[in-house]
Amino acid sequence: MRKKLLIAIVALFMLGIFAGLASAQGNGRTDVKDEANQHHGKIKHSIEYTDMNHEWSREAVMEVSAMGFVKGDNNHRFNPNQPLTHLEAIVALLNAKGFQDEVEAYNLETSLSDWDLKKIPDWGKKYVAYALERGIITADELKTFNPNQGVKRYEICLYLARISGETVNIPQTKKEFKDLQVIPEAFKEYVRDMHKIGLVNGDPDGNFAPNRVVKRCEMAVILGNLEDNVLHRFADTKVKGTLVTVTAPDSELAYAFTVNNGDKEVVVVADKNTVVFVDGHKIENLDELVSIAAGSHMRLLINEDKAVLVRISTATDVENDNVDELENDANQVDEEVAD
Repeated sequence: MRKKLLIAIVALFMLGIFAGLASAQGNGRTDVKDEANQHHGKIKHSIEYTDMNHEWSREAVMEVSAMGFVKGDNNHRFNPNQPLTHLEAIVALLNAKGFQDEVEAYNLETSLSDWDLKKIPDWGKKYVAYALERGIITADELKTFNPNQGVKRYEICLYLARISGETVNIPQTKKEFKDLQVIPEAFKEYVRDMHKIGLVNGDPDGNFAPNRVVKRCEMAVILGNLEDNVLHRFADTKVKGTLVTVTAPDSELAYAFTVNNGDKEVVVVADKNTVVFVDGHKIENLDELVSIAAGSHMRLLINEDKAVLVRISTATDVENDNVDELENDANQVDEEVAD
C-alpha cells in the first residue's frame, strides 16, 4: 500500500536517508584502508538532468554527479524518486571512495566464481567483486545479495562504517533515536556511529525509520555528506564561506565572487557556463547576481580555477550544505512513500 505524505515531513526524514547496500547480517566491521583517501577528486562539469528541474534534490544531485559519484540513464534522466538498489548503492560508494580505475582494471577470473556472479548484471560484476575484496561486503552477505532489491535505511550504516573507518570514534553528541528498538540488534552500533558523524538523522519526532526504502535522490544527499564529513577527496575543489562582493558580468559574461572562507578572502571567477542557485532557484539572468546580499552563505565547486556550480543561501544563520537544502527546498510538493 502506498500513501501520500506532506513533503515537509518527508524532507526531514530525508535528512538521514542515504545510499543503501546489500542486506547484511551484521558480522562485524572490515574497514576500508585509508590508502583510498589518496584518490583526490577533480570536478569535471555540472550535470543537469531532464527530470530534475522541479526536484528538491536538484543541487545535491548536480554536485555529486560533478564529482563522479552518480550518473543518470542514457536519456539524461536521473530518476530521482526510484528506489535505490543494492547494486547501485555499492557502485555509488565505490565511486565516492575514488575506486573507479581499480574497478575497471579488476580481473574477475581471479576472484569470484561464476555461481557468485551469475545474479549480478554484467555492468556491476566488477563492482561487486571489488567490494568483496575491499571488505565493503562479506562473502556471507553476498549469499543473500539481491542486486535489484531496494535498500533500507539501517542496512547502509554497516557499510558506511566500513567506508568511514576510524572516524566513528568521534565522541557521541546526539540523542538516541526513539525507535532504536526497531533497528536490528546487529546494526544498532553502526546506526549510532553514522548518526554521530552526521551521515544519518531522524524525523521531527526523533525516529530513525530504519525500514524505509531509500530513493536515488536521497542517496545523492548522503553521498554529499559523506564527502564533506569523512572522505574530503574534493576539499581542494570546494570553496565554502560568506559572500563579500560579486562583480557585475562584463561584455563576455565573466564575473567573480569574493568569498570569506573564515581564514582569508578568496576570489573565484565564473562565466555564463557557471550554474548558480540562490535559495534553491537557478539564476538565469546574471544581472541578478549583483543584488545578492553580502554575508550570504556560499558553496562553490571549482574546476581549473573557475566556478562550475555555485550554491548560495541568503539565510545567513544556517549552513548551506546538502542537508539544509532538504529543509529549505522540499516543502512545496507531495512525495509518494511506500509503507
